[in-house]
Amino acid sequence: MTVAQLCHEFALLAEEGASVHLTGDGGDTLFMPPPVHLADLARSGRLVRLARDAQAWGRLYRSSPWPAVAAAWSAPDRLAGMALPKPWLTRQATALAESVILPETGADGLGYADRHLLAEARYVGRTAATENQLAAVYDIEMHNPYTDARVLEAVMSVPAPDRWSARRYKPLLTDAVVGLLPREVVQRGSKGLFAVDHHHGLRVNQANVLELADGHLADLGLVRPAVLRSLLRRAVLGVDVPWGLLEPLLGTELWLRVSDTATERVRWEDRP
Repeated sequence: MTVAQLCHEFALLAEEGASVHLTGDGGDTLFMPPPVHLADLARSGRLVRLARDAQAWGRLYRSSPWPAVAAAWSAPDRLAGMALPKPWLTRQATALAESVILPETGADGLGYADRHLLAEARYVGRTAATENQLAAVYDIEMHNPYTDARVLEAVMSVPAPDRWSARRYKPLLTDAVVGLLPREVVQRGSKGLFAVDHHHGLRVNQANVLELADGHLADLGLVRPAVLRSLLRRAVLGVDVPWGLLEPLLGTELWLRVSDTATERVRWEDRP
């Protein structure tokens, strides 16, 4: 699904004569982290800073700070959003995923916040490399400055608590570009949502997408069709849903269906 979307976008860019495309992929990863540093504060005994940052996070989302404090001590993954409930998956699917997920390696000696940042940066980097290959097919040169190793090293040289703020929008990046960008850009306090096309597309193709809920994944006992359909219907109405989790799920269902009818084997080629 994502490949189809990207290829359509690259085709439009090529038609307009664009030969270079600059992306901001990885900007949120580097400069707008979740409060994963709370786990490091708890483990280092910086309890005053832990309480202050947890309260700031609670005020930002109008919720109690205590769940964040508890997660800092016993369940750091919750701070990173990695343990969000996924009610559309069955217990079998969750158990299967947990059995094959491998821990990140090469991060010995790093705090929890740094390990999370490095893992996310690797993911963004792998995705960017794939997009660069797709863009090259349309003779478009992609540039991803936030995946540059030197930028990542610069960010990680700053202590994790100083990279995070519940009061300022991307403070590290903002301070770095003062004097380089217009004042109204530097003082921006939020970013836009880019899910309008998703909602419109789902609304137009509602019947076809809902039908995907009753497919191979459901037959394998990995998906709860009724829960998935309910979530998709909410998205049709414009309710914000976790697109980043739903798209891979729907893409997997489509892939399984296509694999049943494929008549030609895919041959992978090694390129330098």
